[in-house]
Amino acid sequence: MEFLLFVMALTIYFFGRSIGAFFLGWILTALFSLFFPIIKVVNSSYARWDKLPTIQQYLELNPSCKAQRGITCKVCNSSSIRNWGIAGPDHKYRIFLCNHCDSDLYKK
Repeated sequence: MEFLLFVMALTIYFFGRSIGAFFLGWILTALFSLFFPIIKVVNSSYARWDKLPTIQQYLELNPSCKAQRGITCKVCNSSSIRNWGIAGPDHKYRIFLCNHCDSDLYKK
């Protein structure tokens, strides 16, 4: 919220103290308040993705998770793993989760 007030103050400062700047400041504040939750969700999903190991690191940390037919979960030993895009089905940042215990396993 402080960011929105800062943007509004900067807008009024740069455009002068006119009625147009006042309305422009409120319009920008409204736009930021609409899109800020979306930006926050994408950033928190990226932070979640960033903390996960890659598949090579996951297997180095959990050598018992490498099975004959793929990879298993380190928590419940399930081999049912789903592939999830952090910002939608076609997103390039992927998180692999266990279908049984919903644990975050690794990233791609």
